[in-house]
Amino acid sequence: MTKKEIKEFSRHIEIVASNNNISLIDAIVDHCENNKMELEVAAKMITPKLKKQIKLQAIMKNQLKIKKKQGLPI
Repeated sequence: MTKKEIKEFSRHIEIVASNNNISLIDAIVDHCENNKMELEVAAKMITPKLKKQIKLQAIMKNQLKIKKKQGLPI
């Protein structure tokens, strides 16, 4: 996988999610099913920017809990 392929994949996922009004995770799963791609392969093709967007979507849907810092650091 080249950097260009990885960027194209992530951009494609963003477009599909936006056009179909679905989550990024759903767009990735749909892409994998339609193209007979393993999810593990797709996971390696996700850019840091897309990972951040997926994390934010998951937090907003209460699918991912954020860790709260307790007390002052020592």
